[in-house]
This record gives sequence, C-alpha cells and structure tokens, in this order.
Amino acid sequence: MLIHMDGHGSPTTKQSTWDILTALPDADGFYWGWKNFYDEDSPTAEPDRVLNLTPKPLFVSFQ
Repeated sequence: MLIHMDGHGSPTTKQSTWDILTALPDADGFYWGWKNFYDEDSPTAEPDRVLNLTPKPLFVSFQ
C-alpha cells in the first residue's frame, strides 16, 4: 500500500508532516508518495528536495 502524502503549505510544514508520519512505528510497512501543488504550495518543493526525503518517496506527483 502506498500512502500518497497530501497537504499544502510551506516546504517546512510539509516536511514536518512527512517526518512525523514516516517515523510512526508501523511506517516501514508502507510505501510513501509525495504530492506537490503548483498553485497551493508556497513555494512548490524542488525535485531534488523531494528526492532527498527519508524515506525516499516511491511516487511523486505534481498537480
């Protein structure tokens, strides 16, 4: 199962949510995905920032 992280806001806010959820005890039982919004994220995360997340997202979308 892939959890496709949704949300909008600053990169710091999205990173914080990512860090909290991927640190949960059962987090290694899931695949992780990241969603970028062109018109709601401020600013939209650059690809290199997203690909350097830990754990590395298996799926990245731009909406």
